[in-house]
Parts: sequence; C-alpha cells; structure tokens
Amino acid sequence: MIMFSIQGLFAQESKENNSETKTNSTSKEDFYILSPGAIVRMSTLSIENKMGSEAQFQYVRPVIDGTLYARTPVMRLGDYTGLYLAFQSTPYSFKTQHRIDWLGLTKGGTGYYGSEVHGNSNYFIPTYMIGSKEKDGFRVGVGIGIGTVTAKGFAIMDHANEHAAQFLSLQKSRDALPLLSAYTYQSGAINFKADPIYSFYASNLSANHNLRDLGFYMLTKGILKPDKSDRMMLLYTEISAPNPAGYSQLERLTILALRRTPISSLSQPAASILVYYEFPSIGKFRVRYYGLMQYTENKEQKFMFTDINWIVYYPIAL
Repeated sequence: MIMFSIQGLFAQESKENNSETKTNSTSKEDFYILSPGAIVRMSTLSIENKMGSEAQFQYVRPVIDGTLYARTPVMRLGDYTGLYLAFQSTPYSFKTQHRIDWLGLTKGGTGYYGSEVHGNSNYFIPTYMIGSKEKDGFRVGVGIGIGTVTAKGFAIMDHANEHAAQFLSLQKSRDALPLLSAYTYQSGAINFKADPIYSFYASNLSANHNLRDLGFYMLTKGILKPDKSDRMMLLYTEISAPNPAGYSQLERLTILALRRTPISSLSQPAASILVYYEFPSIGKFRVRYYGLMQYTENKEQKFMFTDINWIVYYPIAL
C-alpha cells in the first residue's frame, strides 16, 4: 500500500514537471497573433496617368490611425532566425497634395487644393525575422509579398493647370472644347465603368449643353467646390483675356474642376516590400518602426504607396 502511494506521488510530480516544462517552452511565437493597434505615420501616395503626368499626396505632419496586424506562428530556422506570414490593414486619407502651382511655372507647396484621395493599404507578406525566441529583445525583419491598395477621390495632375488656363483665357470660341474632352480622356478621367454620367458629359463637352450639365452633376457629387487656387486662376484669366468664348460662371468653374482627375483603384493587387525594427515589450504592448512600399497599376493610372510608421499594438494569442 505504501509502495503504491509512493509510486503515485512520483507519477503526479513527474506529470507536474512535464506540464511546467511544456508551459515554459511555449511562447507567443507558437500561436497565431491578432493585434489591434494605433499607428503614427508619415505616408506618401504618387499617382501617374497614362500621359505621364503625376500627382503626389503626402501627410504634412504625422497622422494617427487605427490598424489591425496579424501573423502566423513563427517557423524557427535557428536560434535567432525564423519565418512567418504577416497581414496588416490600415486606412489612409490624404487631403494635402504637392503639385505644380496655379500658373504652371514652378513647383507649388504642399497644401489643400480641392483634391482628396482615401482608401486602404493591405499586405500579406512572408517575413524573415532575426531575434531570439527565448529572450524578449529587439527584432528586425524583411519581407516581400503581395497586397492591395484601394484608392478613391480626385487629384490634380501636373500640367493640368496649364491646360485649364489655356482653355479659359486663350481660346476664342467653344470650338476648342473637343480638345478639352480629348485631354480629359488622355488624363484617365473618363472611365465609363467607374462613373458613366461624368464620362458621358466629359467625353463630348461641345455637344448641346454638356459642359453646363457636367457642372450641375459635379455640384451634386461635391466635386465642384472652388478653392483659393480656383479663384486666383479665374482672376488671372479675367485679366489676361476676359472670357472670349462667352463661358458662364458655372462653365468656367467646371473647366477648372476638370483639372481634378477621378482616381479609382478598387482592390488592385500590389507588389509589397516590408522592413521593420521591433523593440522589447512594454508591459503587454509592442512597439515597431517599419517602412512599407507598395506598387500597382491599372489601365488609367499607376500607384506608388510609401508608408513610414511607428506602430503600438496589443498582441492577442489565438
């Protein structure tokens, strides 16, 4: 009886030791991780149309956004190296653009010019990591994979101001409106799938009252909202040649609004490169500094999205 009791005691102690060893050998690396967090970012978005004209959006100062980060369990390649799949989704909204000034002569500053682009940056990247599993220390990583960049809004492409000023002040009749339709098409603004009503009017501005009707449509969509640069250009064209073609005020504002090219890239696949540097845990939070570059294109535009961020996230083991 005593012998059975001793054997039972040793068996229970052995089971507890095994359980403790298993617990000690398990880390968050062995789990799927879901991490909500906050991101402090300095981002830029460069857009190029099929004519080669460009627009660049950027944050004038750091912006705080929400983000969602997730990864698979780490597959260890050695004591200090490993592989995992990382996913992250972060919204963005640009309201400041660096562009050609309103005379089309020199580079203008970064500011609000009535153009705005918003969307989401997502990536799914196999990542190579350097860092110890046993010690909660610094880590670095790099990855190349795929992602998506969604974009929607309006941008003023370079040289667009020159064309608008030309049509407002240098054209002596409405016979030049087909040229404005051709330029609008070449800029990538006419897309019947994205906006058939806008495209119908813009592709044939000289017919009937299409220029005026396009202005009414743009008013209903919130596209026709004159800013400081619009008012300055109207003043400039009034002085240089006071309305030789007899445009109404609405038509003149519509011509200016045509500078703003519609941007649409719905869940466009993007080549993505990620580099990061991660700090030891602060309580239950982790801090990461990383850079992300994504490139994609469609028939109308090319997109280059660059993100330099600080991210603070809360890892949840699943």
